[in-house]
Amino acid sequence: MDGIDRMDSTDKTVPLISTLKRPDQWIIYNEQFRRINSALDQLPYEQKEAVILHIQGRMKFREIAGLQDTSVKTALSRYRYGLDKLRLLLDGEVTK
Repeated sequence: MDGIDRMDSTDKTVPLISTLKRPDQWIIYNEQFRRINSALDQLPYEQKEAVILHIQGRMKFREIAGLQDTSVKTALSRYRYGLDKLRLLLDGEVTK
């Protein structure tokens, strides 16, 4: 078996890739990914970091606060403001 046929068990993209069998699904997911990344890029750095660390990194707000050298309330506020702005940006794009 060559390297292309084997799947690395640490590859986190395997489940998503294996479920996308049709090209139109790839196009939809690619467009959604582009829209989310574009919206994330419009957030202030601290908000973007809080959102990504909590959602993708599954970090608790206490951990994010320690990393950002701020209070837990501030980390939570950055996360909430970031989500609110993402909603506005993405909802605004959908209605256009």
